[in-house]
Amino acid sequence: MNTVINIASSFFDGIISYIFFSIFFSARPLKTSKLSMPAAVSVFCLAHTAYYFLLSSMNGRVAWDSTIIRTSLVLIMYFLLSFMFHARIIARILSTASYMIAISLCEDVSYYIITKFLSIDIQSESMPELTFTGISLATDLLLFLLTMILVAVWKRKIEQYSKLYLCLLLLIPALSIILSLSKPFFMLNTIWPDTYIMIVSFILLINIVNYILLNNILKYEELKSENKLINNQISYQKSKYQQLGKAYK
Repeated sequence: MNTVINIASSFFDGIISYIFFSIFFSARPLKTSKLSMPAAVSVFCLAHTAYYFLLSSMNGRVAWDSTIIRTSLVLIMYFLLSFMFHARIIARILSTASYMIAISLCEDVSYYIITKFLSIDIQSESMPELTFTGISLATDLLLFLLTMILVAVWKRKIEQYSKLYLCLLLLIPALSIILSLSKPFFMLNTIWPDTYIMIVSFILLINIVNYILLNNILKYEELKSENKLINNQISYQKSKYQQLGKAYK
């Protein structure tokens, strides 16, 4: 069961990282690769799944050597994944470094909260694998909220979106974090850790589905606005030609 949850977590990591990188790049895979957006997201997810299986023996280890190995491999992985987008080398380095900083901050917050609730010695070199997975999922929730904040700021900068859209974009991730890391709910991790991790995984899934649905609704509204504008232009041109026709009679 834990392996299945870790694979699901890897898919969440892939989707979140794709959204994050899309903010910095053109959000369009290289034309020469002929990859659609779903295919590009799949590559991100598969890369994270491969990373999990490659380092599965280190799950639960928080010693410096394990941390350095994980950080180095993640850094290389994200830099290579950045080549799926149009960007200059400086932009690739900056976006990779930015995402690594975001991950580190979210991991530190998750690690502090969870180890405090579970009274785990933060100086120890290892922890239960379920606790390690719980930290990973909590990090995903925090990272998703941070990514949604960046998406909201970036989209607000390039296009005028309604406040309702921006509120819905941020509300569910924020409420998810409050619920998942609240002490009464989190104490499930001490009683039924498997159940807690499954619930948090489901909450993450809801967040990603919510983001996809909001984007689809937004695109639908944009298409409606474009069609309305085109119809207005056609009606205007038609009226103009009718007026000209009457003038020449």
